[in-house]
Amino acid sequence: MGIVYIAHRLFALHDRMLAATLADKLANQSNWPIFLPYCDTKEDTVIVPKKGFYLFQEDVKRLQDLKSLVAILHGPGYDDGVCMEIGFAYRMGVPLVFLTTDFLTYSFGRDSKQFVMSDPLLEALNAKILQISDPASEGTETPNHSKYQQFYNRNERSLDYAIDEAVGQVLSVGNQQHVKIPARANKKKVYMEVSPYGFTEHIDRFKHCVEKMGWEFYCSSRFTQAEVSTEEATHRDLHEALESSILILDGNGPEVPIGSSVLAGISLAEKKKTILLYTGSQVTHAHGREENARNLMLLYGCSAMAQTPKQAEEMLVSEILSKSNI
Repeated sequence: MGIVYIAHRLFALHDRMLAATLADKLANQSNWPIFLPYCDTKEDTVIVPKKGFYLFQEDVKRLQDLKSLVAILHGPGYDDGVCMEIGFAYRMGVPLVFLTTDFLTYSFGRDSKQFVMSDPLLEALNAKILQISDPASEGTETPNHSKYQQFYNRNERSLDYAIDEAVGQVLSVGNQQHVKIPARANKKKVYMEVSPYGFTEHIDRFKHCVEKMGWEFYCSSRFTQAEVSTEEATHRDLHEALESSILILDGNGPEVPIGSSVLAGISLAEKKKTILLYTGSQVTHAHGREENARNLMLLYGCSAMAQTPKQAEEMLVSEILSKSNI
């Protein structure tokens, strides 16, 4: 039958409450199996060795049996684990629904087109995007409530409406035929997804390394190009990533950037080689889990993680040599 996967940021109470509300409303209106991470993996109580790896495996097991995926995204920085789940679901060809209650929109460079998503790559994935952000109109408040309670009520009504709309979209696409993304020929090409936060000083190093070994090198350009529209550059980035045999994913930033996370999910579903480059020093800690330098979905979903450009280059050379018979 397939699972409806609810992808959401799950570290904070309010994020888990919002996702649980969506899951409960969907469960009351359908008989489809639903997977709600954290809740359905009993993350707060389960005791297993390497808990992070266990949770990763449990999530991927569900991603391999999807009916659809609905993602809750609030910007401008989206949860990197959620973005990886989106990429995996896209590669599986299942319907995608994105819900945001954020009122921001985004444009890039001199291109005046505004995007709902803070990385236009998400808008190239054929998802249904719902943006519902304004509080409900005034005029229906209870007179004896404080102005803060009234403001809370207005936002609550709008949030309830947003969840209802998301549930409606999931129900409407639930029986759609899956359209699996056609497998592309894995060319002798390396794709590099650069961080939008500006860590670009290593591009030439990787380009020289790749071309010296007789392979093509392509670097994402949707945040920096000026020759074509952002939309056109985004579709070109996605096309090039799908064609490449090896991906270098810049993982630098407060979280792994959206593009790197989405492409990690696509590549995991394709069993394609990915090198996650993270030169930072931040490590996260959570009760019962192993320490993570990056989100566990990225840490375990990528083929390897490099902590220096030199280490990434060595991994890249090794991967190219191993694929010399492509």
